[in-house]
Amino acid sequence: MEEGLGGPFKFVPYPKDVLTYRGENVVEYKTPAQTDGLGTHFWLKKNGNAIAGVAMLVGQTPNLLLLSVRVPPELDGLTSVIVHQVERDAERSGRR
Repeated sequence: MEEGLGGPFKFVPYPKDVLTYRGENVVEYKTPAQTDGLGTHFWLKKNGNAIAGVAMLVGQTPNLLLLSVRVPPELDGLTSVIVHQVERDAERSGRR
């Protein structure tokens, strides 16, 4: 059982997710609207807007940093800004 998350979890590939590998420990993803995927795996539910984010292994343990972002369509341009800022912050803090 995963500590603090109430597992166990079943991890399966999500064929409709778009994955972009940014390095050995970093993958950005996009889960399309109304689709099951990494973006809806934990707490966000499917709706009419896509979910984007990043999964990163950080630190020596390593730990998983998982960001999921869903914004209204008129703010969609902010999604990549938010994702890239999280990646930069993790890198600067030396946690990556």
